[in-house]
Amino acid sequence: MKYLLYLVIIMISMGQSAYAEVLDKEPSLTLNYLYGSIGTILCFISARYKPWTLLIIAPSFILYFLSLMFEVIDPYIEEALLREAGKMYILSIYLFNILIIFSIALGLWLRKNRTIIKRKCKTWV
Repeated sequence: MKYLLYLVIIMISMGQSAYAEVLDKEPSLTLNYLYGSIGTILCFISARYKPWTLLIIAPSFILYFLSLMFEVIDPYIEEALLREAGKMYILSIYLFNILIIFSIALGLWLRKNRTIIKRKCKTWV
């Protein structure tokens, strides 16, 4: 009987210790802002001046936010994140993923237009 009481206490305490929040397993909103801002700036600069460095820089930032997006797509995790962190946390994940891809496209577009403008300037002189 004594061992049964110990077993019941252990079983009850194990169930409660397994309960934990979702947000303590996810990166903070500040870290997402920091990583997203640095990623956007670095991807733009590398696309504008040295496009070959995108092979090194871009995958780390894009994969980081894609992995967070795959976690948010799960309806149970999304519901818990909305309850604990709010809409801004989930929106920041999507926003920075789009911003990083947009900064790469903008940097490459400006690089291409810079070479076109230089060619036109040489023909005018």
